[in-house]
Amino acid sequence: MTTITPGSGSTLKSATLESRLLEAFILLAGKQITTSPFDSTVLIDINEKSVTVNYSLPASHSIGTNGNTVIAGIASTPGSEFSKGDGGTFVSESLVGQLVEMLMFGQAKEIVQFASSTSANKIIANFDSDIQRLAGNYICDLDITVDATNGAIKVLAKEFLT
Repeated sequence: MTTITPGSGSTLKSATLESRLLEAFILLAGKQITTSPFDSTVLIDINEKSVTVNYSLPASHSIGTNGNTVIAGIASTPGSEFSKGDGGTFVSESLVGQLVEMLMFGQAKEIVQFASSTSANKIIANFDSDIQRLAGNYICDLDITVDATNGAIKVLAKEFLT
């Protein structure tokens, strides 16, 4: 389990990276409009209890003070309300910025955890500097429950990172 701190007052409430990624992608998918530079598809398979997210996000890159490459999401979601909150693990001011930050964080965790396996690659992100896009997919198993009292359906991403 990769526990993260959501941040007080954050729009995103999930306390694990896996569920926070899913929450952010669902929120972004709801904000897409025809002129939006974002492209994402969230496919939830109830029978398989899994989700596949395909995405393409506007991103930029620069060279940091230590010579490292810095990739950052470009915030340009029209009409989106987003608060990063205070004291959270992720510090980007925009939803897309947080998504890029979470994707890179998750990939770094996968590299360490699954170094000798190629089958565990569930977070894929490829940056194309020529067109300023970060594209890839996120695949995750789900816990799906139905509240016996009110019938509310709860969908959470199963944890796979440590």
